[in-house]
Amino acid sequence: MSTFELKKKILGASAVAIALFVFSPKFAEAADVTAVVLPNGGECLAVGQAYTIQFSWSGSNVEHVALYYRTDGQQPTHLDSSLIKHPINVPQQGTTWDWTPSSGDISETGRVWVDGHAHSHASLSTWDASDANFAVRSSCAASITGGAPPSVIILPPNILQIDTSRIGTSTALIRWATSWFSFTKLSYGTSSEVYTHEFSIDPYEGRLNHEAVLAELLPETTYYFVLTTGPTTGAERVVEKHATSSEYVFQTLPIPDTVPPGPVRNVFGVPANKGAILSWLNPPDPDFDEVLILRRTDRFAEKPDDGGDFVFREAVPYYVDGALENGKTYYYSLFSYDRNKNASLPEKLKIIPADNFPLPPVVPRNASGTYESIKLPRVANLSSEQVENGVALKWTNPEDPHFLGVQVVRLEGSLPANPFDGKVVFRGQATSYTDARLESGKKYGYGVFAFDWANNFSSGSFIVETPLDPLRSMLAKLVEAGRRVGEMIQKLGGESGVAGTDLEGFRWKRMLRFGSIGSDVRALQKFLASDPVLYPEGKVTGYFGRETHIAVQRFQERYNIADARDKELGLFGVVGPKTRAKLNELVDTGIIPVVAPRQLVSIEAERFNPETVIISRGDTIEWINNHIFPSWPASDEHPTHTNYPEFDALRGFQKGEKFSFTFWKEGEWEYHDHLNPIRTGNIIVR
Repeated sequence: MSTFELKKKILGASAVAIALFVFSPKFAEAADVTAVVLPNGGECLAVGQAYTIQFSWSGSNVEHVALYYRTDGQQPTHLDSSLIKHPINVPQQGTTWDWTPSSGDISETGRVWVDGHAHSHASLSTWDASDANFAVRSSCAASITGGAPPSVIILPPNILQIDTSRIGTSTALIRWATSWFSFTKLSYGTSSEVYTHEFSIDPYEGRLNHEAVLAELLPETTYYFVLTTGPTTGAERVVEKHATSSEYVFQTLPIPDTVPPGPVRNVFGVPANKGAILSWLNPPDPDFDEVLILRRTDRFAEKPDDGGDFVFREAVPYYVDGALENGKTYYYSLFSYDRNKNASLPEKLKIIPADNFPLPPVVPRNASGTYESIKLPRVANLSSEQVENGVALKWTNPEDPHFLGVQVVRLEGSLPANPFDGKVVFRGQATSYTDARLESGKKYGYGVFAFDWANNFSSGSFIVETPLDPLRSMLAKLVEAGRRVGEMIQKLGGESGVAGTDLEGFRWKRMLRFGSIGSDVRALQKFLASDPVLYPEGKVTGYFGRETHIAVQRFQERYNIADARDKELGLFGVVGPKTRAKLNELVDTGIIPVVAPRQLVSIEAERFNPETVIISRGDTIEWINNHIFPSWPASDEHPTHTNYPEFDALRGFQKGEKFSFTFWKEGEWEYHDHLNPIRTGNIIVR
């Protein structure tokens, strides 16, 4: 395709007056050259004024262009005397040529002709301007009269060199070129082939190089756009044809991340002989990238460029620093980084190397560069104690050369499954920890895991505990005070009325409840202690405390003394008229409680043995762990144990340990091993 345009030049500047010419093919020996019609009939060109002839082409056969000016309406022959310029090498010499009409060119029927051909002149196409005559005059002050030229058709220019490289978060600069002067419209949207926005260039401001600045875009969003282009005319009689590009795509950038990640957590350091071992937990931020450690010997670094030695920059949560001086203080600042290189505030650790703690054995790295997994023994003798709004834990650390510390994890309602299943509440080398400010009455599961300096974790030791509320804590203190008072009474020989263990003739005459003191309390405790199922503690102190209270409740359940009304009134566990009557009846008839039989269940590798046990109400079952792994008998359902909540060992028992439970509720109670739920059993209470 070729197009041609004539522009007036003033002092070498770009044209102000534009004369365009109509060309149509006279012959076409080259199939890749196409006629283009331009509306410029009736224009006046002045003698002595420079004009620029502008043209374009398409096709591989066009290598030279020749320009002609004829006044006789005849088609020129190739390179005849009407030649203005030849050759114009395309594309090296561009697509324009300056022409200044002379007095010999004056005519009312002037036309410009062009042919495109190969170097060999064997491939030739020629166009004329049969519908676009113009006048060349000595002066163009007066306009040409006469009828308007007929409407003509303009083929669209080509769209070239689309550039989408300058994209921001909310703006985009799109650039492109056209094969000749044209206007272009850019249509865009966030869905393919659905264009909800438009950017248009004024069709009367034609240009070869175009750009559109799109604003108010959404960040990190894909946009689709097409370009529609057409020739610049400025004439209402022109019937324009437009071309539309294929669809293009660009994506806006995300909003820059300037938010730093959280700091590292649970930083823990151990001095070593001429060295130091640092361990921590990386932040949970999804864009966390690495940790930088800055070491100084005078103070802590407050920011990453605060001077000192950069001793570590990796993502692994541990570092062993060597070649240090014993007795010298080293200040470590740990900064976490995200992928955008935002740095957190520092976590700080001060370590003084000493020769009383050797560096642990080196943990080897595998082919991928990560540390080999080392199996550590777990902590032993884990125990818990209820404290006011908290839980006190104790354990024994393993004796292993790779051992560095322990990590305690807390999970509400159940046991943690791994070292990170819950909240890490402690990380260090101590053998005890008190977890404070907990919600009283709520069940908390704890896992204690040993780890080495490469953060290899042992299997866990587990326990469940419920914090005391302040009132129960105060009652526990009163019970302890009562116990001491009872011991003092016992040391003084007690009160008269009860001698030895003989209760014959003794009668209970007053109400006994929590806090009661006296010989009748001692007699009650002796009576109940004769049956370890009722009163396994067997303490005879003369003080009615928590253990005696529970023993009375068991006695009342065995003989169906306390009904629902008594429980509502708070009489469950109180020695009232009905309980006193039953106690006196048993003493008068010489009947004392009989030790309930104990059924034994062995905890073995794959099952409880026996799996089904049939007992009577008030009987006790004792489990003994004969397997190498801990076991935790508890009622269904797993893991909440809600079917018979009291039937719950509350912790894992090691090999050789025992657990017993007295069943007061009739029914069929299925149970399982909380630590190995496929191990199940069934208790039938009649």
